[in-house]
Amino acid sequence: MKTVTLRVEAEKYDSLLEAVRNFGVEIVEKKAPKKPRKALSAEEKLTPGQKKTWAGIKQALEEVKLAEEGKLKLQTFDEFMEELRAEGLA
Repeated sequence: MKTVTLRVEAEKYDSLLEAVRNFGVEIVEKKAPKKPRKALSAEEKLTPGQKKTWAGIKQALEEVKLAEEGKLKLQTFDEFMEELRAEGLA
């Protein structure tokens, strides 16, 4: 006895099986191996709103890092309040 492996489009599968059964052969069905899915990173799973929030958090953390390295000068609270007053917001 010999074995034949066929790859068939899903819509033609049932018709092919019916035709092959008419020859009186043994049918050994195998499921096609599933293609591995690319694993999504945590960021890729976020909704658009969550992505926007996460981008803000990442930017803030980068600014903290730069400030700790002395590469970014931060405003004092008094400077911040003065800026708000100058813009008529406080």
